[in-house]
Amino acid sequence: MEFKKCIKCGKIFFKPDYEWIGTFNNRKYCSLACCHKDKKSEDISGKKFGKLTAMKFVKSDKNNTIYWLFRCDCGNEKICKKGSVKAGYITSCGCFHSERVIERLTTHGQTNTGFYQRFMGILRRCNNQKTWNYNRYGGRGIKCLWSDFIEFKRDMYDSFLEACRLYGERYISIDRIDNDGNYCKANCRWVTAKMQAGNRRKRLTFIKRKHKH
Repeated sequence: MEFKKCIKCGKIFFKPDYEWIGTFNNRKYCSLACCHKDKKSEDISGKKFGKLTAMKFVKSDKNNTIYWLFRCDCGNEKICKKGSVKAGYITSCGCFHSERVIERLTTHGQTNTGFYQRFMGILRRCNNQKTWNYNRYGGRGIKCLWSDFIEFKRDMYDSFLEACRLYGERYISIDRIDNDGNYCKANCRWVTAKMQAGNRRKRLTFIKRKHKH
């Protein structure tokens, strides 16, 4: 226990170590109100946090949450919670998130390639109920476990190129090893129509034998 001088109002205060103020901001303030006032008066003008540069104080709400106007590197201005910006929870006006989304969705120039169209075919079969063969895939609970094209490319592009080299791109398609399994790296491979037909015959034979027993 000791006497302290509030760095905001100058009031001398005395608080036991076990009270909340004992662990609040290293016991610099005599009260929570003084702490908020000091935070409000803190001038961060011109300081940069990520892509945001602080412009001016805007307001403090009834909960003593402080809002500042920030200018983003992209030119946009946005009012944000000062604490969130300083803590790094907000680093841009939103453009950075948009850039990341675009980056995730971009196909790196492969939109018109057969590889990309095969991925889109998977998504249609699994997710689009209007697709003619949906009942054989999504309708049976078959899912695409790749969250986006980037993940699909990471897992399947090298084997796709090898299959193209061996059989030619126009002759190959993606095949699930386990017909009841999902679309994922562990359950997918590139095959020709002949190989796929052979796999179907094996499955039908297995099903017939199973029914006989």
